[in-house]
Amino acid sequence: MFDATVISAVAYKPEKEPALYAWFRTVVTSPAHRPMRAAVTDYEVRRGLVYKGSARGLERLDWIVARLDYVPLDDAIAQRAAAFWAEVRHKGRPTGAGLDADALLAAAASVAGATLITHNLKHLSRYPIEARVWRDVV
Repeated sequence: MFDATVISAVAYKPEKEPALYAWFRTVVTSPAHRPMRAAVTDYEVRRGLVYKGSARGLERLDWIVARLDYVPLDDAIAQRAAAFWAEVRHKGRPTGAGLDADALLAAAASVAGATLITHNLKHLSRYPIEARVWRDVV
């Protein structure tokens, strides 16, 4: 399952990260993989593209999402995200406004039994999920 950092890098300006773009195209078109996206990831990326008025970015995002299995936000994900959020909060770690999406994404990956593929492990390390940097995924 891809997080917003990977999808946004491909949707916004793929020419800035040609290695990521080439890897992403290979993964999403390979029958060896079952790439996924969570509803919250689509929201995170799409809202920025809509705000910027990036028609080309929205076209790229639509190309991306058409190739990924969709994991909708449901009760199981909401409940797991709430548990993740509370656990992090009890440990005294920040749970501010931007981190709700991370809790929802981590819960979606957990419920789907998926590895979360990211550009940055730091923001996901607080959750009990398997997360990997895209470069480490073959």
